[in-house]
Amino acid sequence: MMSGATEDEPESRCSDLFRSEHLQEYLGRVVETLGIRSPKFCVTLGSKVGDNYAGVIYRVEIEGQSNGVPVKIQTIFKIPPTNEIVREIMQIEHLFLREHEFYSEIVPIFKEFLQAHRKTLGNIPECYFSTSIDHKEAICMEDLQSKGFVMRDRIKQLDFAHASLVLRALGRFHAVSFGLRDQKQEVFASKISHHKEPLFRPDVVQHPSFIERCEILENLVKMALADEDPRYTKRFTEFRKTVTCDDFACPFTGCNAEPYAVLNHGDLWTNNLLFKYDEDHGEPQDLYFLDFQSVRYVSPAIDISYVLFCSCNQELRNRHFDELIKIYHESLSAYLYELGSEPQKLFPYEELLRQMRKFSTSTGITAMMVLPAFTSQGDDVKAFEALNSDIADSEDRIQRDYFWRNTLRDTYKDLIDRNYI
Repeated sequence: MMSGATEDEPESRCSDLFRSEHLQEYLGRVVETLGIRSPKFCVTLGSKVGDNYAGVIYRVEIEGQSNGVPVKIQTIFKIPPTNEIVREIMQIEHLFLREHEFYSEIVPIFKEFLQAHRKTLGNIPECYFSTSIDHKEAICMEDLQSKGFVMRDRIKQLDFAHASLVLRALGRFHAVSFGLRDQKQEVFASKISHHKEPLFRPDVVQHPSFIERCEILENLVKMALADEDPRYTKRFTEFRKTVTCDDFACPFTGCNAEPYAVLNHGDLWTNNLLFKYDEDHGEPQDLYFLDFQSVRYVSPAIDISYVLFCSCNQELRNRHFDELIKIYHESLSAYLYELGSEPQKLFPYEELLRQMRKFSTSTGITAMMVLPAFTSQGDDVKAFEALNSDIADSEDRIQRDYFWRNTLRDTYKDLIDRNYI
């Protein structure tokens, strides 16, 4: 049985979609994995416009029998957009391949390594099925909403309570790579360190359309900085002039960060985080990372800088930036000790600070690309097709959208003040 709908997604459309032969096969493999007999499916749309730009999310409730007992399991299906232009621009083939490899190859390695130390892999959803077959890509994972995890409003960004929780979890995630490098060198070399950059590849950054898009976005940054001290615009202009195509790829190339490169999440922003809150005080107490389509082997500083400059505001950075860096490193160090490795040898705090100075140039590149989407609200929240086609008309939005303009301004002022760009 296929049923269920939302106002945005009529029942017939959801049902017809999941009657396609390959998705029917995938559903069959999921229920086999879960051990469910006589399954019935209820399919509804799983996200709003603007929540996810590289996939279409559906919530699939599976009801049936397991060992003679009635069960109802909530799952999430992520499938690729069907628009061919979007597939090409978003490099959907590469993104789904990367997430499939993460769940099918890397997660089992992480789990085996952690189990040897009587640890479990936390903060990552359980994946029931994944495939990267061209135009038939799909990821099926547990629905964390049924466990009380929710997405934070991206317009609120991350306050200290949320940011510190993220940095602690990120420290543990990166620690697994360091532990593998230290204790399982052959596995690390063959399964982790070989991963190449999924997005900012030479064929992409040298393409005329990419260069044109960057020029438009650069002008928007200059507009955001126009009323500030002229040194900010001057420094940003100098930064962009010195970043050639080769320089563009530098922070996203793992060998440039050795021997400190680790597996990064790659796109750690508010919409790729789910939080669970304390019922009494409303404070975040646990989280999950979502969307591993941009997993990359690079400096830990790439993930850290991306979180702090693209999902946190200037007030938080002014008050807690150094503290959050220390929270990250303390979490990483404590977990490495528990895994039987020596953090001072593998990644001393002084080296982390050096890596932040060297590789936060990556955020100087990516912030102007992602902040239009990260700060959109109301009528400015668009599907990717509209978001991309409207980029050339963004001057109008930046004039009236104070939140976007101020976020862009503050992000680049802070990057410049910290000598990161």
